[in-house]
Amino acid sequence: MTGLPDHDPGEHIQLNDLHTSTSLVRDYSPYPNQSAFLLGEWYWNGGEKKSQSSFQNLIKIVGHPDFHPEDVAAKNWRLIDTRLSGESKGSNKEDDWEDKDDSRLGGWTKTPIRVNAPFHKRTLQKCPKEFEAGILHHRKLMTIIRKRITRPSVHPHLYLEPYKLFWQPDDATELVRVHGELYTSEVFINAHNKLQDSPPEPECSLPRVVLGLIFSSDGT
Repeated sequence: MTGLPDHDPGEHIQLNDLHTSTSLVRDYSPYPNQSAFLLGEWYWNGGEKKSQSSFQNLIKIVGHPDFHPEDVAAKNWRLIDTRLSGESKGSNKEDDWEDKDDSRLGGWTKTPIRVNAPFHKRTLQKCPKEFEAGILHHRKLMTIIRKRITRPSVHPHLYLEPYKLFWQPDDATELVRVHGELYTSEVFINAHNKLQDSPPEPECSLPRVVLGLIFSSDGT
């Protein structure tokens, strides 16, 4: 491949581009606010027996300018701790984690999961028995891809053309190849070049690009 990509998605990115709301709101659930969260974190960390160091951490919390005593007064701490441990009734509802905007992202499909469990030959149940193991929530991958890449607001933030990235601190040193992102990897570049060298679709003049998908990250 020759030349540079037609656009740099990271060139004009701002904080507002990284979240959908107009203001950055932190969620301290199940704690009602930041002050309650800080106290809860102090309580649960450091063991049941509090040390002098732990007490000093408490002093830092209550002395912090963002700490407000009225935010932690008259709170149901037992209920908060129960929700935190996952024992609250009504918590972890089946559909709580699903995205609300199904129409934009293609909608969820629910598939029952059934598992055949074998039994020992000396038991009354000689053959495997089928058990329901819950519901698998999934989407069609191509539906999500089409929805995303066809949105005008999303396209400027997609890296569709790979490139090699080099670093040179001064003119006296040699260029150093920088590896880090998927779209600067040799695999991505080779796949892109292979696509460009292949026969195009009949009567189609649209750009041909490889869409790289990262299903997991070493940061998660």
